Formats: sequence, C-alpha cells, structure tokens
Amino acid sequence: MNIELLKEKFGFPLIYTPEDTDEPMRETMVLSEDKTIELYNGYLSENYESLSHIMLKLDRDLDKLFDSNFELEKEERPGINFIGDEKFLESCSLEKLFRLESQCHDGKIQSAIGYRFYAGIGVQQSYENALFWFEKAEEHSDFDARYYLGVMYDLGLGVQQDLAKARDYYYPVVPEQGEKVSEIIGAMYFEDVGCPENYPDTISETIAMSEKGNIYVQYKLATLYRNGFGLEKNKDKAMELYSKAAAAGLKEAKDELEKMKKDNKF
Repeated sequence: MNIELLKEKFGFPLIYTPEDTDEPMRETMVLSEDKTIELYNGYLSENYESLSHIMLKLDRDLDKLFDSNFELEKEERPGINFIGDEKFLESCSLEKLFRLESQCHDGKIQSAIGYRFYAGIGVQQSYENALFWFEKAEEHSDFDARYYLGVMYDLGLGVQQDLAKARDYYYPVVPEQGEKVSEIIGAMYFEDVGCPENYPDTISETIAMSEKGNIYVQYKLATLYRNGFGLEKNKDKAMELYSKAAAAGLKEAKDELEKMKKDNKF
C-alpha cells in the first residue's frame, strides 16, 4: 500500500461534504494537497491492514476536521478551505478547478470555471465554453451562473441575443441575494422585455445601478440615452457611460463607443 493508491482510491486533494447538510455548495470542505498528503502519510505509518479500515478512519477524521474548522475564519484553518469561500476558488488554478469539479461536481466550482472562460483568466476567452459551464452550474441553482447566463443572452455574448431568455435567467429573484438581484435587474434592456407588475421604476433603478459602477448597467443605460428609450436622447451621456464601461474592460461598450465617434451621431 502506498500514497498513490490512496490518492486514486480516496481522491486528491480530499473533499468532504457532511451527509446532513442542506447547503452542500457552501459546506463542502477541501483540504490542501499538503494537508491531504499529511493525512495519507499518517495512515500509511499506522500500517492499516486494508483500504476499508482506512476509509472508516478517514470518514471520522474528515468529520472532526469539518466540525472544528467550519466556523473558523480562513486564516485560522490553514490547509482547509470551503467551496463557499469565493477567495479560495479565485485562488485555484484552472487545472485545480477541473480536478475539484471531477470529484464533487459542485455548482460553485462549475461557475468558477465558467467565469475563467468568460473573462479569459488563465485561458483563452471562450463564450462557448463559458456557456457550457454556466449551464451546468445553473442546474445546481448557482446564482452567479444564472447572472452571467442572463448577461450573455442580454448582450448576445457568444449566443443569439434573446432578451426574453435573459429575463428568465435573471428571475425569479433569490431573496437572500437582494443587492445582487437589484444589480441584475437594473442591467436589463427593458424596452423589449416584460417585467413583473410590482417592478420598481426601471429607469431610476437603472441609473442607480449605473452609479454603483456596474459596467453592464452602464452599457445598457448608455444605449437608452443613445436611442432615446425611456429617456431623452443625450449623446454626451451615452458616450460618457460607454467610456466608463469600456475603460472597465467591456468590449461591447468599446465597440459602441468607437461607432459613435466614427458616425458622430446617435
């Protein structure tokens, strides 16, 4: 028996989710590679007779590690992370995200992979691959994946623009994500998409979200000013908002800004 056998049998790194949890995407525990090797070496040094004996000990040890670390701050639990910690997923290489996903098929991990392709972080940008991973994550009700799917259909990023489909991804509102939901709704291109009867004043909502710095809202609001949808046409305002979104990296805003400068018209 050797460490490679344990890696093959139990995984590397080790991942653990309590059986009685209602929030697997938040409570899934991931040990660092060093912590995993430390545990495996401990079992090898104790000369267990079979893999089944190691499995029983491993289950108990992971359960204890979970109970003693879940409520601690990240800096207080070296070598132990939780999928719900966004900073942990952001720190993972794409290769590590793929390895984690193959072990637990977690929506948060799938969404993180999708975002790497969406933004071209550590990999060539691919809306096609982003769409694939966001759709997988959305099957697990991942909120961020639903948001970016809405954005992709809203702006026509790698897909045929479909505002009704964008609306379907943006709704229903997730209560615990109130601020994020407000940001999402503010980004809608409302003149062509129906909204709930109790929806707040969309123009004021859009302006408020733009002022908070959301680049997609800025892009949409610029379009409203440019075309006079619900607002008086205002070339200067349109160019100002396109410029802000373009400076923050939104290619679509940059393209529209260049068109406006070239045409010098609304």
